[in-house]
Amino acid sequence: RSTAGSLGDLPIIVLAREHGGYGDDLDLSAEQLEVARKKGQADLAALSSRGKLQFVTGGHDIEMDNPKAVVDAIRELVTASRKK
Repeated sequence: RSTAGSLGDLPIIVLAREHGGYGDDLDLSAEQLEVARKKGQADLAALSSRGKLQFVTGGHDIEMDNPKAVVDAIRELVTASRKK
């Protein structure tokens, strides 16, 4: 695996909303947009060998809609960082 565009083994958690919420009034179908969104989120998580993608309930503003998920992810990252 190339190290270009890599975060090495830095622990990261990508929080993404469960559902994209796309309408059918766009140039691409909601299904196509959802596939692209999930791939993009997975690609971000894959930048680190310790990366993790976590889908959570809520909308685009996860920190407002699901603050517990954000707090839990931060705690998990602090713990993971201390173990290294």
